[in-house]
Amino acid sequence: MGEVESTAYHEAGHAVASFHTERAVKAISIVPDEDNLGRVSHYPLTGRWFQPDVEIDGRTTHYIETSITVLLAGPAGERRYRGRWNHVGASADYSRALDLAFRLVGSERQLRHYWAWRHQITMDLWENEYAWEQVRRLAEELLERKVLSGRVARDILMPRLSPEVSPGKRSTGPHSL
Repeated sequence: MGEVESTAYHEAGHAVASFHTERAVKAISIVPDEDNLGRVSHYPLTGRWFQPDVEIDGRTTHYIETSITVLLAGPAGERRYRGRWNHVGASADYSRALDLAFRLVGSERQLRHYWAWRHQITMDLWENEYAWEQVRRLAEELLERKVLSGRVARDILMPRLSPEVSPGKRSTGPHSL
């Protein structure tokens, strides 16, 4: 389990959580740069609705909560793969997630409880074998290709049925009933 493999699982964790929370992924990379070993890029927000310093409405709360889950999912995916936490590699994710979480709560005590709850939600995601299999498949593709577009990642995670087995079509092969 080398650094590149751990990074692939970390970034795949972010990406799969993005898909499960319906956040569009622009690209995923495990090519290091001066600041990161990898990254998941999302499309920018459109409109002026996201102003958490001004107002926290239902839409903003949902966006913040899904963002926290996506941020925590990378380190949690890496942990499941490695069998231990990489707190140094996850520090930027934790810092951004804590900043977002603090916008939703009123005290440090509430923050501790809220953080534990969001962390548990994220850990539960990787206990789902279907979701974990998605992380594994995406990490394998990242190790092979290094960079994936969001569209390619989506196709890996949600393969389309071939025309031979699409609903409504009858198979005429040897296994048809």
